[in-house]
Amino acid sequence: MPQLGRGAVIEGSHTQRTSKTQKLQTIDEEFCGLDVNTPLGGEQPMSAVPVLLFSTRLTAVAATSTGDFTVVFIGTSAGHLKKVVVESSTSALEYGDITVEENSPVNADLRFDSQLMHLYVMTEKKVSKVKVQECRVYRNCLECLGAKDPYCGWCSLENNIAARTSVKDQELKSSMPKTVVASIQCDNFTKQW
Repeated sequence: MPQLGRGAVIEGSHTQRTSKTQKLQTIDEEFCGLDVNTPLGGEQPMSAVPVLLFSTRLTAVAATSTGDFTVVFIGTSAGHLKKVVVESSTSALEYGDITVEENSPVNADLRFDSQLMHLYVMTEKKVSKVKVQECRVYRNCLECLGAKDPYCGWCSLENNIAARTSVKDQELKSSMPKTVVASIQCDNFTKQW
């Protein structure tokens, strides 16, 4: 077999070697087939500050909203699904961690079901249907509010922990406090934010 140099092509086979210093293709009107697919660009570089840091590699992300909260589900290389509530443009809080499959990276293709009540999470050998909220795991009002789960709160109508979407009194839902309360009273549908 003859020796090949950089950028050489062997005719008749499907092997092709290219130079690592190859110039990137120019982006023009033909980019992605449509002129509306113009890439973002500008003169000034963007900068960002992370709102949350993790010690493991992140492999997947899916975001949704509930009420006034943005909730982000993050898959890791260790096989976990992290639940994060974005509090502002400068802070976020991890409020849950679910083991999907230990030591098996979560695939990037996270998908919500049509009602946004479940998230389909895949690893190399497993597909899991994960509830976005598990309000029943909290045993009392203070435990529920202390978890800072944006999906859950205390409903005094039923004297029980409830998913925010299941509260029957629409007026009660809309009057839910959104700021942190120093002396929390577990009455009405209360949320500690």
